[in-house]
Amino acid sequence: MGVSPGRVSRIERGAVTTVDAIAAYVDELGGKLELLADIGGHLLRTSASPGA
Repeated sequence: MGVSPGRVSRIERGAVTTVDAIAAYVDELGGKLELLADIGGHLLRTSASPGA
């Protein structure tokens, strides 16, 4: 995995809050991270995963 064990631990504890770090972690697990914004009832969805 391209994420160090210490970084994984910090992510899992919620100590890392940047979208880039969480997206890289999810990507390494084989998933993709998406962001969803609700603005006045209009839903905007975008990928936050690297290379997406």
